[in-house]
Amino acid sequence: MKTRTVYRKSVYLLVLAILITASFLAGSFVNRGQPVNAQGATIAADPAAPNDERLCTIGFVADYGTRMQVWCSNGPGPIVHFAAPLGSAVESRNANRFLVMLMNAYALNKQALLYYESNSALNPPGCSAADCRLLTGVVLQ
Repeated sequence: MKTRTVYRKSVYLLVLAILITASFLAGSFVNRGQPVNAQGATIAADPAAPNDERLCTIGFVADYGTRMQVWCSNGPGPIVHFAAPLGSAVESRNANRFLVMLMNAYALNKQALLYYESNSALNPPGCSAADCRLLTGVVLQ
């Protein structure tokens, strides 16, 4: 049983290393070698209302081509999916950062505080108005 746990953690760490490397290479490709100011992103880091955040135990993280999406396996309420669009270069960079942070939280079995847009009209393509919202920020706990 212990060998299986060690094997599972090793696989998570390998996947995490691959994602971080891919993130770095994707960022380098998009920016064509120009320096990047990570704090210069135009995303809402602090929601306007308290109901725009959720502490999430991550059930899965996925890439659906037009969006990356996270499913929270805990907590009350109908909103359990949070997604970031992969349309423009800025959206893709933001989604890539979210993906790396969420995969870290998932691999380390940590919770993440998710900031989201409560207006379902702003959802990314493929994100259901019934149970999904636009992800605008991630904080690891």
